[in-house]
Formats: sequence, structure tokens, C-alpha cells
Amino acid sequence: MNNAGNNLDVRQARSINAELPLVPFTRPNSTRVHIIKIPTVDRDTSDYNLQRLRAEWAIQPGFFNKNQMIWWTSYIVVATPGILTRDTGVYPEWNEFGVTTEHGQPTGMILPRTSGIIIVDMWKGVVQPSTAHAFTREVNLEGASKKADFYVCLVAAGMHDSDGYRIHGQARLEYSLC
Repeated sequence: MNNAGNNLDVRQARSINAELPLVPFTRPNSTRVHIIKIPTVDRDTSDYNLQRLRAEWAIQPGFFNKNQMIWWTSYIVVATPGILTRDTGVYPEWNEFGVTTEHGQPTGMILPRTSGIIIVDMWKGVVQPSTAHAFTREVNLEGASKKADFYVCLVAAGMHDSDGYRIHGQARLEYSLC
């Protein structure tokens, strides 16, 4: 029997997964930073090649409120090891990554640092009243440093007398064996 058409490539895909548990409702008019730190690959760096990083987020507004809006910005970050030290979780700020903007700027905005990190993907949006929102982002990491730390982050702020929101996120770092 000839299995030539069914053979797998020697470089079979592998992945590391990380997940942020469902976050309870967050109070309105406050910025929250939802961070997922991807665990490092537990292998000799000569054994694998990075392929891609995929992040998935789901945002659920609180009770139906016609004035509720949730402003969000997602980031996929490659950092020099040790520059960013937060673990997976939800925080009111992330000063190692960037500073939350002051008055006169849109709520929930962060001004990222300019050294030691590379933002490989950034995406913004607004969740309208009473509608859940889910999205996926994927970036190609071929050629990225294997010695880097990898993070996905969602900065969110509930606005306008909202009843809060819940967020769930997960990320997957894919690589291939050499």
C-alpha cells in the first residue's frame, strides 16, 4: 500500500497554550489590563522553529444597558526576557508595558514603552450595548527570537454607566520541530 500522499511532514506542528479564566464583571469607567503570558518552550532552542501566535478574546457586556460601551485594544507582544514580569491575570495597570493615558486622552489607552518590546499586532474596537464580541488575531513569528517572552494583552474600559463586562482569552504559540 502506498501512503506517499498521506505522509506527514517531518516538521510536525506543536503548540503551547495559555488561558485567562473568565473574568468576573468589572466595574464601569475603570481600565483593566488582561494579560496572558505564554509559557516558554521547554526545549533546546535548536530543536524548534517558531511559526505563529494566535490570540482569541471574548468580551461580554453586563446587563442590557443602552448606554453601555466597552473600549478595548489588543496587543501581541514580543519582549526581551525579563523586561515584562507580569504573569497571566487581570491588573488595573501594567507600567512595565506602558502608561495608562491621562485626562484628555481616550479612556483605556496605553502608551507602550519604546525599548525592550516589539508590538507585533495591535487591534482596537468598541463593543456596543448588549452585544457580545469575540475576535481572533494571528501573527507570523517565523524569524522571531526564540529567547523572547511572548504576551497577549487586552486593555479594556467599560464606559457610560455600564453594568460591567466579562472577558475570556486564550493564546497558542505554535512551533515546528527541526
